[in-house]
Amino acid sequence: MKKALLIYFLFFGSFLSANAQKGNLVGIHIGNQCLNIKEFELDSKAFFDIDTTRSVEGVYQGQSTFDSIHNYYFLSIHDGILVYDIQSNSLIKTIANPLRLTEIEYNPYTNKLIGFYQTNVGKIFASLSIDSGNYTIIDTLHGVHGFYFGSSTFDAINQRYFFSSNGVVMVDATTGKILKTIQTSQPMVSLEYNCNSGKLLGLSSHISTFFFVSLDLDSNIFEIVDTLRAIKSYAQGMSCFDVVNNRFMFISNLGVTTVNASSGKIIDTAFCGQSFTEIEYYTSANFQQYSASPSRSNFNPNPLSSHTIFQFAAKSNNSNIDLYIYDISGNLVKKYNVIGTSKLTIAKEDLPTGIYFVKIDEDHIPIRSEKLLVTE
Repeated sequence: MKKALLIYFLFFGSFLSANAQKGNLVGIHIGNQCLNIKEFELDSKAFFDIDTTRSVEGVYQGQSTFDSIHNYYFLSIHDGILVYDIQSNSLIKTIANPLRLTEIEYNPYTNKLIGFYQTNVGKIFASLSIDSGNYTIIDTLHGVHGFYFGSSTFDAINQRYFFSSNGVVMVDATTGKILKTIQTSQPMVSLEYNCNSGKLLGLSSHISTFFFVSLDLDSNIFEIVDTLRAIKSYAQGMSCFDVVNNRFMFISNLGVTTVNASSGKIIDTAFCGQSFTEIEYYTSANFQQYSASPSRSNFNPNPLSSHTIFQFAAKSNNSNIDLYIYDISGNLVKKYNVIGTSKLTIAKEDLPTGIYFVKIDEDHIPIRSEKLLVTE
């Protein structure tokens, strides 16, 4: 995994680092009897409206997730699960959720939401198709009773789903089997998976003291990274993680509170009121390119299940476009060449199921890097 992350940062790091403050939060702001979907720009600390037409009735605490490939924001409310395209600032659909799937996370391998719902026989781990709206029961979560709202997270590469209950529960997202339950000395909430370290990050408290904590998933060692002395309260489950800049963000009495994930030190605060909740982090670099050139590439669809079509708006019809496709271990698995604006069809048979990183050169100059997912 470390090699895979190195490849990721080699491709994306220079652009993202240069635009570190361009990352935004998307979430909800409740005011004037209305549920407002808003974008919060971390650089300017300004709000921008996405949708302001929803009633405040029926919002479920800690029930949001994000698809960083398509920049879709999912929010669970009484009417179902709202799906917003953050790139176009528009509501694209509402997915019916009659079983009340909770603690939702987006699985990029399957393009489905995963989570669990309550029945008379216990909690059922299940998936919900974004396309069809159909549920798939994966397994029963035996032995799980209560849980902390908004305290789930997902390791997409290893297909591990985590939530906080009587300990931190690790679930195989493919089979629904509980892999293990890790007991911690203090309840750990607002979980976020850090693929840089392979640890879980989160918050904990004792009496009136609040802590930034981590959990090593191999050794099961629970560690208090630092004491958050300026924090008097926080909104449980209202957190997100910026993997590129190693920043953990949550909503506290100070507003949006940003913590260095390595040191546990508070590095920034932005007062916005605790009514800004269900936050998810995204960066416009997810769909922007390295250079200021108007050239733009596109894989459609992504993720792909049978094939995808690549087309690049090159600077000229004679431009030489090279695609280098690497697997998560950093191995070059495919190389393609197209001229100018020609289309290229890539079949699933050429790429086994998994996550790939694509480097795109125009006339031997690196222009853009993208993530490509191949599903079953």
